[in-house]
Amino acid sequence: MTSAGYLRYPHVHGELLVFVAEDDVWLAPAEGGRAWRLSADAAQVRYPRFSRDGTRVAWTGWRDGQPEVYTADAEGADEARLTYWGDSRTRVAGWTPAGEVLAISAAGQPEAQYTWAYAVPLHGAPPRRLPFGPVGDLALEPTGTALLTALGDMIEEYELLAEVRGRGLMIGLEFGKPRSLKLRPGWSMLQTARVGLFAQMVVVALFQRHRILTQVSGDHTEVIKLLPPLMIGDEEVALFREAFDDVMKDAHKGSGLMWDFGRTLVKQAVNR
Repeated sequence: MTSAGYLRYPHVHGELLVFVAEDDVWLAPAEGGRAWRLSADAAQVRYPRFSRDGTRVAWTGWRDGQPEVYTADAEGADEARLTYWGDSRTRVAGWTPAGEVLAISAAGQPEAQYTWAYAVPLHGAPPRRLPFGPVGDLALEPTGTALLTALGDMIEEYELLAEVRGRGLMIGLEFGKPRSLKLRPGWSMLQTARVGLFAQMVVVALFQRHRILTQVSGDHTEVIKLLPPLMIGDEEVALFREAFDDVMKDAHKGSGLMWDFGRTLVKQAVNR
């Protein structure tokens, strides 16, 4: 037996409790009573998590060597291994609102510390990497997820947007060197004068045009951060996406008022 303790990693849903004991996943009444095994692999297991409707449980298991994602229904039937990553950092983090297992793994990454979040379907489809960048842990709720996903989907559309990452409603937008020849001169001009000027351009444009307040995340960095209020809803998510889309479209023209302001920032940076 490899577990350091007897009852570990508890998770409650309604009247049921799932936990780890004796290197297996167990279920028991939340108010107390007789427990029963959900798995019987006699192999190390961790992080069991109920699905949102309570009908299934997912966990991290070492049955086949490296940790992988396993699942079964709450009756102990229909057990299945869902991943074949072979990565020592793999673990279950929870469930998505769509009923997929939410997992963390560094599979396919150059370094073990670069763990990404994945949505793992239950019925044979390959895991889908989520657009949040490297994360250590996360939980998905509808509003924060909608904002992250809406912005993450824009990476393919706008080459100046390099990455969208965050946790909950704390979101970072990172900008990077463009691929097209049309945009490279303007980007190089800003970077030569001072790293971070493009992010300042975006912050000013969002505020002046749409009265949306954002902030450059630090000195010499092309990242802006969003900290929306906790009462944000679908209407505000759509509003921000439309505003950011407007600013990005203008930035990708390579000329216009936004880039005129960029040249003003360059002059100020050079004259300091």
